[in-house]
Amino acid sequence: MKRFLVLCVFPLVGLALIALGVILSWTQLCLRLDGGKTAGCVAGMAIVRRDTCDLVTGLDTTLALTLANGEQVRVDYRDYAPVAAQYVARGSTAPRALPLAELAPGTNAGGQLTRELRAVLADAARGDATTIRWALQREGRHADEPTRVVRLEKTETGHGFFDMAKVSATLVCDAGGIRPAGAPASVPPRGTVTTRAVFDATDPAALLHNKGESMTEYLQLRGSVTNTPEKKDFLLYCEPYATEFRPVFTYAVSGRHYALLSHIGRHSGPTLAIILYGPCWVYYDPQQPARAVLIADPGPPAGAWLAWFSRVCEGTFTQWGSAALIILAGIIFILIGLIQISMAIWPSTRLVTGQSAP
Repeated sequence: MKRFLVLCVFPLVGLALIALGVILSWTQLCLRLDGGKTAGCVAGMAIVRRDTCDLVTGLDTTLALTLANGEQVRVDYRDYAPVAAQYVARGSTAPRALPLAELAPGTNAGGQLTRELRAVLADAARGDATTIRWALQREGRHADEPTRVVRLEKTETGHGFFDMAKVSATLVCDAGGIRPAGAPASVPPRGTVTTRAVFDATDPAALLHNKGESMTEYLQLRGSVTNTPEKKDFLLYCEPYATEFRPVFTYAVSGRHYALLSHIGRHSGPTLAIILYGPCWVYYDPQQPARAVLIADPGPPAGAWLAWFSRVCEGTFTQWGSAALIILAGIIFILIGLIQISMAIWPSTRLVTGQSAP
């Protein structure tokens, strides 16, 4: 009897791990398999620290680019979508409005902006400081190109609710946008976090002296107070690894709008699989539409197959990775236990002896 119990240890541990994995993802599995499906939007980001939380509901970005020939381009974005663009010719002070259609990256739309310049704008609008450095390095490889970017200034203003004690999973989505649930007196006022960074590669000698570092100016203000973050970067990229970034998604069922804090996220920065202000899929309980789960939408490959595959993998492992690893460990325990039981029930009677060579 004792030997039988010893042989059952591994299978029992395996079954317990499988049950734990299913329990941890039970709600998400039920909603994913039996819930209704609707299109949603990733409309905000919760920055969860140990002691405080920020709820980012909007981002205004301004990019000011200086080209090697002295021309300047300025583009304003709201939630990463361009809303205004201006071009200033060399030696002129009068800006000229640019059609927003000319900003589309990866196209040959023609106009004042080159293909490479549109790529820099697209990278800098969403990217962090490292992405902007890489973009300037890429531009620096074309030293004889008069339209290459030599200086880039990015000013980002994050709108939302900052320095809260916690963020509830259920939020309010109304005409005023996303806000924390609760009485107006208990909700902090809307605030801003403004980050300004200048990247300058105009002088190659100065760039070499700084060991390739192109960031020459950096300032972050939380409200009107100067802030010194863990990393000199923009709002969504300046936190230490322990900080968790959890997307906020919105969706509508029967004409009613909902906003929820996702149960998945990523430490130190936004996940690549869930694009802020991008589309997503939402599975909800038809009986209780406020119960829903966010499913990452990697979008079409659009020629960037490696980036698309990376988004698919990160979305899958972020969504189901923890439960899948626990269940996989349970299966391994069961297999080991079955091997032990088979060896006890059907022991081998054959002895293999080696013979030395004469």
